[in-house]
Amino acid sequence: MIILKQESGYADVKDNSFLRVNFQMEQGLPLVPKSLTFNRVKCAVSKGIKLGPTFLVTSLTGGSIVGDMAPYQAFAIGGLGSVRGYGEGAVGSGRLCLIGNCEYT
Repeated sequence: MIILKQESGYADVKDNSFLRVNFQMEQGLPLVPKSLTFNRVKCAVSKGIKLGPTFLVTSLTGGSIVGDMAPYQAFAIGGLGSVRGYGEGAVGSGRLCLIGNCEYT
């Protein structure tokens, strides 16, 4: 199998705010018949605004998997980036994912 991976990012940091965008895409191409073929796409956007000595940070992360892929390589649900209080992937995994988050730090 040959795996092609592309990742792009953009960041804009100012005194009172920041913006970060990240886009990833993986394409699995089989070398022999009956091998796995898949396409995974993931995008994450974060925006932070300074409020006095603290930050208000909002983020949106989403992704999709098309084709054949092992469940342990799917999007993990649980852990710091999704459902806190659970271990990474403890809640489950999925082929489609959309996570919204807003934090006051």
